[in-house]
Amino acid sequence: MNYEKEISIIGSGPRGISILDRIVENSKEFNINVNINIFDKVNIGGGKVWDENQNKDLLMNTLPSELTIFSSKDNGQSHNLDRLSFCEWISKYRKDLDCNTYQPRYVYGQYLSYAFDKIVEGAGSFLRINKHEVEVIDIELQNEGFIISLENERIYSDFVALATGHEYNKDNEVEEEVNSFAKKNSLNYYPEGYVADYDFEKIPEKSSVGILGLGLNFYDTISLLTIGRGGRFIRRNDNTLEYKPSGNEPKIFAGSRTGMPSRARAVNQKSVGRSVKSYFLSRLSSLSNMSFTKQIYPAIEAEVNFNFLIQKAGLKQEAIEFLAERVYNSLGSFSFESLAHVIGVENFKKIELEKIYNPFKDVRDNYTFQKLILTELQDDVYEANLGNVDSKLKNSIDLLRDLRGVIRSCVEFDKISSSDFPIFQRKFKPIHSSLVAGPPVNRVEELISLIKAGVVNFIGPNTEFGLDADKGDFVLSSSLLDGGSYNVKSLIVARTPGIDLKKYKSTLFSSLLKKGLITECVKVFNGGTYHTGGINISKESLNPISKDNSIVNNMYITGIPIESSKFFTQTAGTNPAKWNDIIHDSELIAKQIMISIDALRNVKIESLK
Repeated sequence: MNYEKEISIIGSGPRGISILDRIVENSKEFNINVNINIFDKVNIGGGKVWDENQNKDLLMNTLPSELTIFSSKDNGQSHNLDRLSFCEWISKYRKDLDCNTYQPRYVYGQYLSYAFDKIVEGAGSFLRINKHEVEVIDIELQNEGFIISLENERIYSDFVALATGHEYNKDNEVEEEVNSFAKKNSLNYYPEGYVADYDFEKIPEKSSVGILGLGLNFYDTISLLTIGRGGRFIRRNDNTLEYKPSGNEPKIFAGSRTGMPSRARAVNQKSVGRSVKSYFLSRLSSLSNMSFTKQIYPAIEAEVNFNFLIQKAGLKQEAIEFLAERVYNSLGSFSFESLAHVIGVENFKKIELEKIYNPFKDVRDNYTFQKLILTELQDDVYEANLGNVDSKLKNSIDLLRDLRGVIRSCVEFDKISSSDFPIFQRKFKPIHSSLVAGPPVNRVEELISLIKAGVVNFIGPNTEFGLDADKGDFVLSSSLLDGGSYNVKSLIVARTPGIDLKKYKSTLFSSLLKKGLITECVKVFNGGTYHTGGINISKESLNPISKDNSIVNNMYITGIPIESSKFFTQTAGTNPAKWNDIIHDSELIAKQIMISIDALRNVKIESLK
């Protein structure tokens, strides 16, 4: 068969698979024959994060009932019963599992492999899909198309879509010094990366280990160093967990900037496809050049606290709408405590997102900190076990997750002023990640039992590390507490590599940047410039912007590399009942490709007349 055009998709994680799916579905509508090459150096049909061979103790933080990789009933698309959601796939092929519990990541990798095979199967004879488990090292322009360079091969493509996900960064001078020190003193150093790639077998039992970072990577790391080494958690009669050590564990010392681990995801009580109303942010989404500090963040806090208050008050919708208008007219200065008193809700305490994120800001003595962190974790587990509906606190904070689409519409593509952009990046995104993108509640329960067993110890806020040349150790301490320092033989930086185009190790991105086919998204304002680290793209088309400020036609970029123009791109799939940004972006890319091919086809037909 003669194929009309060549399409290349680089990356086969959720976004790469989604792009393939939408190209296949749109090609049927346009009746177009194409040849598709899909590339991934790790694993076609899952990519690096969802590798089917990874450790079974590494869990997802999204429920199966909330995920599918296929397009859903939204936007007029009919749901094909052969294209199963993650939960439907579990019910049919993994009956040993439960849709309402958090599953190991490798299981989602199995689902993505199933989805990839279903997409290929549905492509029929008019599409050819070729898998290449190799690294793409370069892309060059050739006329109106591209040359895809592999290690031993060059492939022509008319269209290219990049969905590469996370990238590793080059070592800076500090990291090179730490690496050198570790080798000289026979220490174990694990720089920022992906826990599934770490080899913890080198860490001796009962040795001292330092962990920097208290997010999802932290929870994954302590799981591998405890239950991954034969330890067990036992549920006691009082419903608390007790850790039974194997004797193979190291002694762990952990810390971060705030000193507070990510908060637990609450037990799910919400239905799939639920609709959540925005009372304030939705009114701002049509505006531009907004102040994040004076407009958007006050609206976010108002959404959370208004929801918290009306749950406690039990008001009728008419009263809620009336009060919402009053709140909106005084965003940033409105007193929820005063309103609570007026409507009969006594002892109302406003939710302070920053304080929940950073509860130890004013703590200075180690004894108080150690007591407080255990209390914070226990209170968080209590609220999380109530559920994301019954816990008014968790339900309200969960709006940060439920309203992500509305928040995106307020901040993406220069909707906020350039001078406020660093505040959004450095202040709000860490709060959002810590409060609503944390681990399942059982992981926090396990952490509490590990603290009580003396396996995990916390250093405190503003954790810093150094090199003890005299003892040949890493040394960690809190610059805010009086708890002293901790010498360790292994140091794990439990953080995902930051998004920084100019620091990527990737040969592909380095080459594209050098050629000027891609550029960094840079925010310019009166006080200077802010380098976001993300790739600059066109809002209308997802095409990269070249160094001469022109659009690179027929090349598209989506997902984590463009985190700066778009936001909250670390998503595993879409909701089974409605499209999210993964499907919307994939549809945009696929539709543009099909329209371009169809237009060229019509030009050829006209020329033959």
